[in-house]
Amino acid sequence: LPGTVHKICVHTVHYYFWRRNIRKTVVPHSRRTPPILAVVGVINLPIIKYSVDWWFTLHQPASFSLTERPAMPVEMWAPLLVALFGTYFWMSWLWLLRMRVEVLKRESRSTWAREALIE
Repeated sequence: LPGTVHKICVHTVHYYFWRRNIRKTVVPHSRRTPPILAVVGVINLPIIKYSVDWWFTLHQPASFSLTERPAMPVEMWAPLLVALFGTYFWMSWLWLLRMRVEVLKRESRSTWAREALIE
């Protein structure tokens, strides 16, 4: 499950950046590209997941699972969890900063926004 969530996040980020860059261009047919890539990405997710399941001899089994005890020693998975939660915290913090900037940009003409920027 964490691998699938990671793949979905990666496809979402790629879709977002592709769409953002397409929006800046003036080529009219290029606006159809992001939805096509999103569909291809959604189709690719089960193909990737089940290809790993079908050809399991090419891939090592999962070392870390949410439902079972980890196959790795605690010296390896503890830093992994710390790094994972640290990354999620950092990304959430960056997202909140971005939302704050967006709100201040939208409300730049109001007095409370000017006061917040002065402080």
